[in-house]
Amino acid sequence: MIGKNRWARLLATMLVVTVVGLTLTSCESTQQTKRTSTATSATENQSAEPARVEKFYFVFSSSGFSDRPSDAFRVDTNHSMDFETRSKGADGAWHSLKGMAILEPSDYDTFAKLISDGKLLDIDPTDLMASCASGEAYTLTFGSTLRPKPTHVDYTACTIDYNLLVKPQRANFVALAHWFDAMRAKYRPAQEQ
Repeated sequence: MIGKNRWARLLATMLVVTVVGLTLTSCESTQQTKRTSTATSATENQSAEPARVEKFYFVFSSSGFSDRPSDAFRVDTNHSMDFETRSKGADGAWHSLKGMAILEPSDYDTFAKLISDGKLLDIDPTDLMASCASGEAYTLTFGSTLRPKPTHVDYTACTIDYNLLVKPQRANFVALAHWFDAMRAKYRPAQEQ
């Protein structure tokens, strides 16, 4: 009889351990499901908040040269351009012309790609200090909603080729300078006759 009781107790103990184990596993699985659903809902709440988009602007101005007038324009993330130029009238006097344009999507996309791929908002002005005696003088001021102060750079035509920028800023700064020249010609206000 002692042998049968012993087996009975052993089987009862095994049954209790199995039931308790299954109960704990079931509770742990339920808690894991709750944790997963809580984490999922927290992630959904985070993605429901709008991401902070960096808005930027560039103000470009040039001194002009013998073959082109002085120009100044502002381009921003709203795709808009405010333009001011000078032209010589028929009477020989210089006149200021102001205009506003919305950049064509391809022009804006090129501009935005140069800024982001070239990390141009992170330019150190001291890397653009080379100058030469001939050519246009340029001023570039740019800022962003995520940066506390705007950056101001004075440079000359030589600086476009001779500067201390490294990749990817160097190639994209050259491309940006060419983009500015192309936009000056394309969007410059025309003088009414």
